[in-house]
Amino acid sequence: MTVTNTFSANTKIKSASVNTNFSDIDTQINGSAVNAYRTATQSMINATYTTIIFTSESYDTLGEYNNATGIFTAGVTGKYHIESSVHTANVAWVAGEYNLLRIWHNNTTAIAQERHQHEASSTQIAHNFVSTETILTAGDNIRIQLLQNSGVNIGLTTGLFYTRLCIHRIR
Repeated sequence: MTVTNTFSANTKIKSASVNTNFSDIDTQINGSAVNAYRTATQSMINATYTTIIFTSESYDTLGEYNNATGIFTAGVTGKYHIESSVHTANVAWVAGEYNLLRIWHNNTTAIAQERHQHEASSTQIAHNFVSTETILTAGDNIRIQLLQNSGVNIGLTTGLFYTRLCIHRIR
């Protein structure tokens, strides 16, 4: 942002006096914000961490989320709030089987995870939710991954309220 004029106290600033627009200022102040979700099913491979691809975005203020790879790359260093919710399709679970959702940082470290273990055999939708706040440096990346051990590949429920990702820079 370049300001070409200097102003004294109590000076009213007119938009013509500022060499930017207010949406640019808002992006610079608030920065990163992503809300993405699945619009088509994705197969979760049995006994393998699978990166979830959130195929549609409600918004992505800085273009940091790649909806072809499922990778968020921070464009700005700061503190971020990251959360994801995942619903599987109806699956015949056996007691003791589980699904584990994790936030995977720089392809090396789980910075948050949530495990849902099925206590009894039943056919049901499984739901996981994971949330954290962390410091990301510009260039760091985040993936949301699911591990499940149902014995078969399973699909995810689609839609904004079921399988989604939200990332916001909070400072």
